[in-house]
Amino acid sequence: MMELWLMYVCYCLLLCCQLTVSQIKEFTADVRKFKEKFRLYGPGSVGADLDRGLEFLIYFSYNSFVLFLEAEAVLCSAELFCQVHVVCLLHCIMHI
Repeated sequence: MMELWLMYVCYCLLLCCQLTVSQIKEFTADVRKFKEKFRLYGPGSVGADLDRGLEFLIYFSYNSFVLFLEAEAVLCSAELFCQVHVVCLLHCIMHI
């Protein structure tokens, strides 16, 4: 019975780890897309058209804030995984 419970805990930890890694990969891809879009279409891409540059600045400021919030979510997820991992390991040790 103990082995089955331990296998279940290990499976849950592996699943959490895979979710966290996939979130990090997805976030990294989002940052790369944002960086490329900013390079191609950022506020400096419009030349002397300051009104259009201001529109782009507002657009990219908003999207950079969204990326910041996504980074916070990924970080919280990674921290939560680490906390769950430690708690589960302690729980396993106590039941051995």
